[in-house]
Amino acid sequence: RKTKSSLTTGLMALTDSLTNLPNRKRFEERLGEAIQMAKRTETSMACMMIDLDQFKPVNDTYGHAAGDEVLKVVGERLTLISRDTDFVARLGGDEFAMIATVLDDDVSAELPAKRIVDQLGLPVYFEEHDLKIGGSVGVSIYPKDADNAEDLMRLADNALYAAKDAGRNTFRFAETKKPRTKNKTGIQKS
Repeated sequence: RKTKSSLTTGLMALTDSLTNLPNRKRFEERLGEAIQMAKRTETSMACMMIDLDQFKPVNDTYGHAAGDEVLKVVGERLTLISRDTDFVARLGGDEFAMIATVLDDDVSAELPAKRIVDQLGLPVYFEEHDLKIGGSVGVSIYPKDADNAEDLMRLADNALYAAKDAGRNTFRFAETKKPRTKNKTGIQKS
């Protein structure tokens, strides 16, 4: 039998101590579980990588206490806008992630991505300051973009950087190229 302290220690190993959200390790485990569930139910799911915009200036100008408050509020906001079937985690630093499950189609991932951008565009109140950050989101879709956790995370991360390059405070979907296949004669085609 596991003791209460070993259960607590195990839970702490999977939880971000500042936001009380699941951490990167738990996110990666849950993403694998979500993929398996999507396979069984023949549904789509989205992996969303989220990065705060203008977070460093908050830390530099107002101090780490302000930065910590921003991270806590962001965690709360992401949790509030997620559905019961979704999963939110803090990956580290100013990086968060969300798994949106049971999507009817690929377009269904657009709504949570918009909600995230909208919520992160709201100011965070710290002492007497309105801290403005914003956020960028990269989205990859199972099974359209990839069929495994590693590729979904990589593609969502690439899409995140595309969102940042597009001016921040927005979201982008993964850009995947269709795999090349061979026809009956063995000649590759796109």
